Amino acid sequence: MQRRKKDRSPRATLYRIVLLAFVFVILKGDEGSGFLSCSDSGNDHSPNLCVKPTALENLLNGCDELTGADLSGAYLSGVYLRRAELSGADLTGAVLKYADLEGANLTYANLAGAVLEDANLYNADLEGANLAGANLNDAYLNRADLRNTNLADADLEGANLKYAKVVDGDLRNANLSNANLYSTNLGFADLTGAYLTGVDLTNANLEGVNLNKVGWRNTICPDGTNSDDHGATCCGHLNDAVPSAGCD
Repeated sequence: MQRRKKDRSPRATLYRIVLLAFVFVILKGDEGSGFLSCSDSGNDHSPNLCVKPTALENLLNGCDELTGADLSGAYLSGVYLRRAELSGADLTGAVLKYADLEGANLTYANLAGAVLEDANLYNADLEGANLAGANLNDAYLNRADLRNTNLADADLEGANLKYAKVVDGDLRNANLSNANLYSTNLGFADLTGAYLTGVDLTNANLEGVNLNKVGWRNTICPDGTNSDDHGATCCGHLNDAVPSAGCD
């Protein structure tokens, strides 16, 4: 009896390769993808992403529960931390340029001297945070909560603070040139020595604000007029708000 020859045609070879690849993919699938965040760690089969030796390693591992973490001086340019928990974290001198911190909890965090240029902080909670001397050039702070925040000597040139809450904020000597403060609530903030060149303050609340030594130039006042038309000041054009100082 003659033995039947094995089928060695190109089509048969290709079939075997595809079958082996399919088996390999199925076996690899059992190992898990690992692309999870801390919020997913409730699954018993999910890896815990928040148990690395340092806060930075945890962050890079995908952990977003970083309350009180020490990330001082860390290079985090472009990092994705939407809705992350960073309350009380130490981010002094950290580089967060282009970082996505939308909706993040940064209450009472220390960001003194941090670089947040072009960062997305939309709807972020920064109440009580320390941003003294921070670089916030062109940062997006629309609807951010900045109550009781220290922004003394901060550079906010070109920043968007539309509808933000900066009540009781410390903005002494801050550079707000060309920033957008449309409908921003600045109630009782200290703007002593702040630079407001080219700022849009349309409908902003300046009740009780300290306006001593403020630099007005081509500033859109709360009532929509231009400071240059009033002798380089917005005093008297604050939509009936009464500042605590600077408009005597």
